[in-house]
Amino acid sequence: MANQQHHRLGRSALFALALPLAGIAGPDVSGVQTGPCFCPAPTQDAAMIWKQPPIFESENIRYKTGGIGKTEAALMKADRGNYPLALEFLVQDHQRYQYTSHVSVEILNDDGTALLHVTTQGPFLLADIPSGHYRVRAVPDKGDLQEKEVDVQQGTHKDLRFVWQGS
Repeated sequence: MANQQHHRLGRSALFALALPLAGIAGPDVSGVQTGPCFCPAPTQDAAMIWKQPPIFESENIRYKTGGIGKTEAALMKADRGNYPLALEFLVQDHQRYQYTSHVSVEILNDDGTALLHVTTQGPFLLADIPSGHYRVRAVPDKGDLQEKEVDVQQGTHKDLRFVWQGS
Protein backbone atom coordinates (compact mmCIF):
# COMPACT_ATOMS: atom_id res chain seq x y z
CA MET A 1 0.00 0.00 0.00
CA ALA A 2 2.77 2.45 0.91
CA ASN A 3 4.47 1.69 -2.39
CA GLN A 4 1.26 2.45 -4.31
CA GLN A 5 0.96 5.79 -2.50
CA HIS A 6 4.61 6.52 -3.35
CA HIS A 7 4.01 5.86 -7.06
CA ARG A 8 0.77 7.87 -7.12
CA LEU A 9 2.39 10.85 -5.46
CA GLY A 10 5.44 10.50 -7.68
CA ARG A 11 3.29 10.65 -10.81
CA SER A 12 1.30 13.55 -9.38
CA ALA A 13 4.45 15.47 -8.58
CA LEU A 14 5.83 14.88 -12.07
CA PHE A 15 2.52 15.92 -13.59
CA ALA A 16 2.50 19.07 -11.45
CA LEU A 17 6.02 19.91 -12.54
CA ALA A 18 5.22 19.37 -16.22
CA LEU A 19 2.06 21.51 -16.30
CA PRO A 20 3.78 24.92 -16.03
CA LEU A 21 5.97 23.94 -18.98
CA ALA A 22 2.81 23.45 -21.01
CA GLY A 23 1.38 26.79 -19.80
CA ILE A 24 -1.25 25.10 -17.59
CA ALA A 25 -1.74 25.82 -13.90
CA GLY A 26 -1.28 22.59 -11.98
CA PRO A 27 -2.83 21.33 -8.75
CA ASP A 28 -1.67 22.73 -5.42
CA VAL A 29 0.67 20.10 -3.97
CA SER A 30 2.07 22.33 -1.22
CA GLY A 31 0.03 20.58 1.46
CA VAL A 32 0.97 17.03 0.42
CA GLN A 33 2.58 15.14 3.28
CA THR A 34 5.21 12.51 2.66
CA GLY A 35 5.23 9.24 4.55
CA PRO A 36 8.07 7.02 5.69
CA CYS A 37 8.45 5.48 2.22
CA PHE A 38 10.03 8.66 0.83
CA CYS A 39 13.76 9.20 0.76
CA PRO A 40 15.10 12.45 2.17
CA ALA A 41 16.09 15.14 -0.27
CA PRO A 42 19.68 14.73 -1.44
CA THR A 43 22.19 16.92 0.30
CA GLN A 44 25.10 18.71 -1.34
CA ASP A 45 27.44 16.07 0.14
CA ALA A 46 25.41 13.27 -1.41
CA ALA A 47 25.48 15.02 -4.79
CA MET A 48 29.25 15.45 -4.54
CA ILE A 49 29.75 11.76 -3.76
CA TRP A 50 27.59 10.84 -6.73
CA LYS A 51 29.69 12.97 -9.09
CA GLN A 52 33.07 11.70 -7.84
CA PRO A 53 35.15 10.40 -10.79
CA PRO A 54 35.82 6.65 -10.62
CA ILE A 55 39.13 5.13 -9.59
CA PHE A 56 40.83 3.09 -12.31
CA GLU A 57 43.74 0.65 -12.11
CA SER A 58 46.35 -0.09 -14.76
CA GLU A 59 49.55 -2.11 -14.22
CA ASN A 60 48.86 -2.04 -10.44
CA ILE A 61 48.71 1.78 -10.45
CA ARG A 62 45.49 3.27 -9.08
CA TYR A 63 44.49 6.58 -10.63
CA LYS A 64 41.56 8.84 -11.31
CA THR A 65 41.05 11.45 -13.96
CA GLY A 66 38.35 14.09 -14.32
CA GLY A 67 37.46 17.57 -13.23
CA ILE A 68 34.90 18.61 -15.85
CA GLY A 69 32.61 21.26 -14.34
CA LYS A 70 32.98 23.22 -11.12
CA THR A 71 31.77 20.49 -8.78
CA GLU A 72 33.95 17.74 -10.23
CA ALA A 73 36.98 20.08 -10.39
CA ALA A 74 36.47 20.94 -6.71
CA LEU A 75 36.23 17.23 -5.85
CA MET A 76 39.45 16.43 -7.72
CA LYS A 77 41.29 19.33 -6.04
CA ALA A 78 40.05 18.22 -2.62
CA ASP A 79 41.20 14.63 -3.30
CA ARG A 80 44.73 15.60 -4.41
CA GLY A 81 46.29 15.02 -1.01
CA ASN A 82 45.22 11.37 -1.08
CA TYR A 83 47.52 10.63 -4.04
CA PRO A 84 51.32 10.95 -4.18
CA LEU A 85 51.14 12.64 -7.60
CA ALA A 86 48.60 15.14 -8.94
CA LEU A 87 48.77 16.50 -12.48
CA GLU A 88 46.86 19.54 -13.74
CA PHE A 89 46.47 20.54 -17.41
CA LEU A 90 45.80 24.09 -18.64
CA VAL A 91 45.89 26.22 -21.77
CA GLN A 92 46.87 29.87 -21.44
CA ASP A 93 45.10 32.21 -23.83
CA HIS A 94 46.40 35.78 -23.38
CA GLN A 95 46.06 36.38 -19.61
CA ARG A 96 43.42 33.70 -19.09
CA TYR A 97 43.95 30.06 -18.09
CA GLN A 98 41.48 27.36 -19.09
CA TYR A 99 41.42 23.71 -18.11
CA THR A 100 42.03 21.21 -20.88
CA SER A 101 41.33 17.49 -21.16
CA HIS A 102 42.09 14.64 -23.56
CA VAL A 103 45.77 14.90 -22.65
CA SER A 104 47.85 11.81 -23.38
CA VAL A 105 49.96 11.18 -20.26
CA GLU A 106 52.81 8.74 -19.76
CA ILE A 107 54.60 8.25 -16.44
CA LEU A 108 58.02 6.62 -16.87
CA ASN A 109 60.31 5.28 -14.14
CA ASP A 110 64.11 5.71 -14.02
CA ASP A 111 64.81 2.95 -16.54
CA GLY A 112 62.26 4.35 -19.03
CA THR A 113 59.54 1.78 -18.36
CA ALA A 114 56.03 3.22 -18.58
CA LEU A 115 54.18 2.78 -15.27
CA LEU A 116 51.05 4.43 -16.61
CA HIS A 117 49.81 5.55 -20.01
CA VAL A 118 46.37 7.17 -20.06
CA THR A 119 44.34 9.84 -21.85
CA THR A 120 42.73 12.17 -19.34
CA GLN A 121 38.98 12.63 -19.06
CA GLY A 122 39.39 16.07 -17.55
CA PRO A 123 42.03 18.57 -16.46
CA PHE A 124 43.27 16.46 -13.53
CA LEU A 125 45.06 13.14 -13.14
CA LEU A 126 45.68 11.78 -9.65
CA ALA A 127 48.07 8.80 -9.51
CA ASP A 128 48.91 6.47 -6.63
CA ILE A 129 52.46 5.64 -7.69
CA PRO A 130 55.22 4.17 -5.51
CA SER A 131 58.21 6.15 -4.29
CA GLY A 132 60.74 6.91 -6.99
CA HIS A 133 62.04 9.31 -9.62
CA TYR A 134 59.73 9.72 -12.63
CA ARG A 135 59.53 11.47 -15.96
CA VAL A 136 56.02 12.61 -16.86
CA ARG A 137 55.22 13.20 -20.52
CA ALA A 138 52.02 15.01 -21.53
CA VAL A 139 50.60 15.87 -24.96
CA PRO A 140 47.17 17.50 -25.46
CA ASP A 141 45.05 17.10 -28.59
CA LYS A 142 46.39 20.43 -29.83
CA GLY A 143 49.84 21.17 -28.46
CA ASP A 144 53.40 20.03 -28.08
CA LEU A 145 54.89 17.35 -25.88
CA GLN A 146 55.95 18.56 -22.44
CA GLU A 147 58.16 16.56 -20.11
CA LYS A 148 58.75 17.09 -16.39
CA GLU A 149 60.66 15.14 -13.79
CA VAL A 150 59.44 14.52 -10.27
CA ASP A 151 60.58 12.68 -7.14
CA VAL A 152 57.76 10.98 -5.27
CA GLN A 153 57.96 9.64 -1.71
CA GLN A 154 55.18 7.71 0.01
CA GLY A 155 53.37 9.82 2.57
CA THR A 156 54.06 13.01 0.60
CA HIS A 157 52.28 14.75 -2.22
CA LYS A 158 53.58 16.41 -5.40
CA ASP A 159 51.68 18.68 -7.81
CA LEU A 160 52.77 19.13 -11.43
CA ARG A 161 51.11 21.71 -13.65
CA PHE A 162 51.34 21.54 -17.44
CA VAL A 163 50.47 24.75 -19.31
CA TRP A 164 50.27 25.09 -23.09
CA GLN A 165 49.97 28.36 -25.01
CA GLY A 166 46.64 28.81 -26.75
CA SER A 167 46.04 30.47 -30.09
